[in-house]
Amino acid sequence: MPPHPTTLQISDSLTELVTTCSNYSNYRKCFAESSGFRFPILGVHLKDLLAVHLALPDWLEKGRVNVAKMQQLYSILNELIHIQSLPPRIEPSMDLVNLLTVSLDQFHTDDEIYKLSLLREPRKAAPSSPTPPKSPVINEWASAAKPKTDPELINKHILKMVESVFRNFDVDQDGYISQKEFSIISSNFPYLDRFSVLDENK
Repeated sequence: MPPHPTTLQISDSLTELVTTCSNYSNYRKCFAESSGFRFPILGVHLKDLLAVHLALPDWLEKGRVNVAKMQQLYSILNELIHIQSLPPRIEPSMDLVNLLTVSLDQFHTDDEIYKLSLLREPRKAAPSSPTPPKSPVINEWASAAKPKTDPELINKHILKMVESVFRNFDVDQDGYISQKEFSIISSNFPYLDRFSVLDENK
C-alpha cells in the first residue's frame, strides 16, 4: 500500500528542513524564527561550537582572553540550555502512565513469555522440541534471581489503573463494568489474552 500523499508531503518538508545545503540554512532560519519548546539538531549546534573553537584562538596578544570567542560559545551553549528548560505544550496521560507502570512492574518467566508469544503468533511449522528440563541448581538460582516486587507499590499502581479503567470505560457511570464495556476494554488492550478465557457470564 503506497504512503498517503499527506505523509509524503510532511516527509518532503522535513527532508527539506534538515538539508545540509548552505550550511543547514533552512534549519537555521526556522530555528531562529521559532520559540518555545523545540527539538534542536544537536549535530548542527555541536558543529558550530567546534567551528568557533577551531577558528578563533583562546588568547589574544599580551595574554588577553578572546572575549569575542567566549561570547560566541556562550551564545550557542546558552540557547541549548534555555531549550532544556522549556516544557513541551502537552500534558501526560496519567491513565496511560499508570497502565505502563503496572505493565513494567509485572514479572514473567521465560516460559510464560514463550507461552504468551505462542498465543500471539502460533507456530505453523512442525512442533518444536520441548524445552530441556532445568537442573535443581538452576531452578534454585532462578528463584533467587527473580526480583522481589513490592506488593504495596504494585497495589498502588493497580488501584490507579482500576480508577483509570472505570473513569474511561464505565460509560454509564454506574460503578460497574458491563459485558459490553468489558469488550471495549479487551479490544483496547489486545495483549491481555488471559481475559479471553473468562466465562462470559461472570
